[in-house]
Amino acid sequence: MLLDTPLMAMAIIFLSAILTNIVNTIVSLKFVYTPDYIEKRRRVAKLREEYNQIRRSGDEKQLKKMEQKLNAIRKIESELMFKSFRTFGVTIVVFYAIFWVLNNLYGKYGNFIYLPYILPFVGSSMNFLSWYIFSSIVIGIILRKFIYPQI
Repeated sequence: MLLDTPLMAMAIIFLSAILTNIVNTIVSLKFVYTPDYIEKRRRVAKLREEYNQIRRSGDEKQLKKMEQKLNAIRKIESELMFKSFRTFGVTIVVFYAIFWVLNNLYGKYGNFIYLPYILPFVGSSMNFLSWYIFSSIVIGIILRKFIYPQI
């Protein structure tokens, strides 16, 4: 069968990783990366940078004032982290659906993708799941670089 060839399997798994990442990106952009979220992330980054500069300068008085702001920063960061986890439910449903299909197609083959190099923690061969995870990480990095708003 055409779907059983290693090259076709790699392509199908890669396309599945693209699909998962696109769904995750759309949901994240719609529900997480709102203007409010971006503004808060920028404010936290600015306050963190200010705190680091004061800490490097060694000004104890300014450092004491800034540590009070640090509690506010932590509160905002926890709020932002909670907001970013809202997409997890949608992403995990899509992942499990794709995992189920891929497992039924390629789970019985074991390691069938042979690499020309050795990857740490993986070795020189992969099964469908490790290829999916590897592909998904690479695609996720690319999407974050070009689609997500820069903060």
